[in-house]
Formats: sequence, structure tokens, C-alpha cells
Amino acid sequence: METIKMDSLEVETLRSEIQKVNQEWMDCVGKKDPDAASACYTEDAMIMPPNTLALSGRAGVRDFISVALNSGITAVNLTSEDVYGAQDLAIETGKYEMMVDDKLVDVGKYVVGWRKVGDQWFIHRDIFNSNLPAQNAPAAGTSVEAID
Repeated sequence: METIKMDSLEVETLRSEIQKVNQEWMDCVGKKDPDAASACYTEDAMIMPPNTLALSGRAGVRDFISVALNSGITAVNLTSEDVYGAQDLAIETGKYEMMVDDKLVDVGKYVVGWRKVGDQWFIHRDIFNSNLPAQNAPAAGTSVEAID
């Protein structure tokens, strides 16, 4: 398999373009606008939140964001830590802080797969999970049925 290398200028350009979309997404969340926030995703995107099934398509992403915003989330702050990619695909890892009003209610990490469509980067795959202990988690050694 051929490895595609990026020079530092390409990495910084990619990082800058992804940061612009991240900022747009954070602004949309702050405005409680799930339609605009979901527009940052590809049409065939997938979001994989913790403790629930994955949701597919922009409509599924929009539904998830809408439920999150209706639960009281007022802001999500993303901090990108690593970005790399080539041509029309990129991977980003980072951390997030989730707020309800001025109260920090969750901190965690994320991995986002990005796809470039035309000259615009979109979130294509989005998975995140909390750094906080799981509430109501089964005790160690407890059998858990698979959920499909």
C-alpha cells in the first residue's frame, strides 16, 4: 500500500479548513440550530454516540443533534488535537467539553472522519465518548446482551 505524505503546509491548510467547519458547527450548536449543524455532515454521514445505536444520513444526524439540544445542551467546545489525511479524506482526533448554560456537564474525546466534496470538507463519520464514569454501568462480569 502506498503511503501519501503531506508536507507541513498541506497539513496546516487541512487543519485550518477543518477548524473552520468545527467552528461553524460549534456556532450552530450555540444557536440551537440542528439543521445548520447537520449541514456540516455529508449526506451519507454516520454519527456514533455513546450508549446508543449509530445514526445514518444527514437526517439521522439532525435528529440526534436536535435531541441533544432539546436536552439542554447549550454549547460544545471542540479542541482538535491531530489532523492528517490526503486528497479527499482526513482523520481528526480531539477532545470536547459539553455545557448546559455555564455548567460543564461532560468532557470527552472524539474521532472524526472527514470527506472533501468539491472544495468543502464535511464530517463523514463521527464517534465520541465521555471521559466521565458511565452511570448505571453493569457490574464487572455481568453479561450484557448485544443490541442491534
